[in-house]
This record gives sequence, structure tokens and C-alpha cells, in this order.
Amino acid sequence: AYCQGEDLSIEFDSICLHSDTPGALDLAEATRLALDAAGIKVRAPR
Repeated sequence: AYCQGEDLSIEFDSICLHSDTPGALDLAEATRLALDAAGIKVRAPR
């Protein structure tokens, strides 16, 4: 699905970021900050 400028409601168990993607570290940091800002708890897999 593609959405631009709209909020999406989704359920997920994991997020996969590939380290060979250009800017992967910046993407990981931005993702974590966005999750924290949204009040989404991040934890290690069980």
C-alpha cells in the first residue's frame, strides 16, 4: 500500500532495516525517534 501525507493504522511485530541500504544508520535512528515520539514501545524479540 502507498500513502503520502496520511496516517496509516497498522499492526506489526517487527521492522527490518538492511544495513547495506544507503543511509541505513540515519534511517534506523529516525525510525526509533518516530516510534518513541508516537509512544510505541520498542523491545527485544522474545
